[in-house]
Amino acid sequence: MPNNRIPFKRLRLRNVELLYALTYRLQNRGAQNQCIGLFYGPTGIGKSEAATGVRNMTDAIILTAKDTWSRRYMLVSLLKELGVHEPRGTVANLEDQCIEWLSETPDRPLIIDEADKLAKRDCLETLRSITDGARGPLVLVGEESLVFEVEKIQRVNGRVLVRQPGVSCNLEDARKLVDYFAPGVEIDDRCLEEIRERNRRRPRLIVSACEQIVEYCRSHNIEKLDAATFLSMHHETKAPRFMEDA
Repeated sequence: MPNNRIPFKRLRLRNVELLYALTYRLQNRGAQNQCIGLFYGPTGIGKSEAATGVRNMTDAIILTAKDTWSRRYMLVSLLKELGVHEPRGTVANLEDQCIEWLSETPDRPLIIDEADKLAKRDCLETLRSITDGARGPLVLVGEESLVFEVEKIQRVNGRVLVRQPGVSCNLEDARKLVDYFAPGVEIDDRCLEEIRERNRRRPRLIVSACEQIVEYCRSHNIEKLDAATFLSMHHETKAPRFMEDA
């Protein structure tokens, strides 16, 4: 059964390349004060997997935010990720500790995944303050609402150097995915396009579809999958039509 985690470091899908380019630009921004990049898009296009891939390529620090986080919890989580066993102190002291630790490797990116969950709190302003102090690149990854929420916070918005939307899965990306997650099944281009469109051009959904394809082809002794057979499989398994993500 295919692994449901997308191996972006190996496949290098377009969103990995875009996020890496954004991160590289922040790392090489020179004397500019703008140290923040935004990478955003709808659910399922592979933003989190791209963030993991870029972390592996750049040794970035990565945190996945939760909507229940307070400033203190975020700072404690960051310090733990930086190697502090039991962070202690006031919020201001924790912030100073984060700046001190991050300042030791100022070119090392800090990636906050699902950053839109922090938008209605003071966390984004705190992150801006930390990156100002440490002079390091900050990458905020989240839903499309992230852009509008950041624009409401003047001091954060003023530090944004790059705004990069994620992209949906093109045929080249889809080919990489099915070759990796449906090994042993030959899929023609017309069938590939059908797979891509029926799964709303979302890498995560295409990976799930590959699991169904592998199981179906194995049980029916099929080595080559064309569009007609794929549609028949869809009807036989009564696979749901995926709705567009909100």
